[in-house]
Amino acid sequence: MLNIVLHYVSLGVNGGVSDGDIFHRSSLATWLNNNDLHIPPPDFLSGTQNKAPYVIVANDAFPLSINLMKPYSQRGLSYDTRIFNYRLTRARRMIENSVGMLANRFRVLLNPINLAVVCRKCNPCMCGTSSLFML
Repeated sequence: MLNIVLHYVSLGVNGGVSDGDIFHRSSLATWLNNNDLHIPPPDFLSGTQNKAPYVIVANDAFPLSINLMKPYSQRGLSYDTRIFNYRLTRARRMIENSVGMLANRFRVLLNPINLAVVCRKCNPCMCGTSSLFML
């Protein structure tokens, strides 16, 4: 059995809204911009002398920042940048798989839930469940 921990999940936006717009309106974006996430400082990669920041892995729709990593654009990529994009895509696939497991565990998540939003104070968004993953 796999042990998966989702650090941030927020639900409530229909599929017609772009990932970038959902992220921009989310509490996660606000926390990231204000450095309120308490992300640890850069640390040594296992077995190396290289320091790397802890990052949130995202897709092209998200803004690039110190703690938000997205793939290079798809034009004129060198071999190294294509390898980077491939590995980043593998990391993003982890969150997609975990959301799929969550949906299969709670079958109600596989279909739209027709309920009115009651809590107006919360920030209902689905921060690209298949788009964000905290490493």
